[in-house]
Amino acid sequence: MKPIEFCINCSNPMDKVGKYCIACVKKKQYQTNKLYLKETIKQGLCYMCRKPLDRCGARCAKCNKIHYTREMKTYYNKIQNKLCPKCKIPVTGNLTHCPSCNLQKNKRQRELRNLKKLNAGKEQINA
Repeated sequence: MKPIEFCINCSNPMDKVGKYCIACVKKKQYQTNKLYLKETIKQGLCYMCRKPLDRCGARCAKCNKIHYTREMKTYYNKIQNKLCPKCKIPVTGNLTHCPSCNLQKNKRQRELRNLKKLNAGKEQINA
């Protein structure tokens, strides 16, 4: 019988041969990915294609368009399959979002409307 080996980082039992358990490996991959993202953004490069940025943000215009179309495609696929696009809970009737996400969406829209009204009022005062 093979002895149980433990992770050198957290002392949990390992599933595969190596130094770390699966949880520690995933955590390390996440941290490395996060550092990679920050480094590329600091250098002024798109993190997807590593080309110089031609706009503000973390992606160049071409990669941003690809990302946006992919996101919109998954969003509408979820709606078509009667799932809430945000939390993936099944939705009934003609609703596109579940009741809790719908409340959050309405609250956010109300806050934006109030903010626009405040800004419009300030512009009239300044004019």
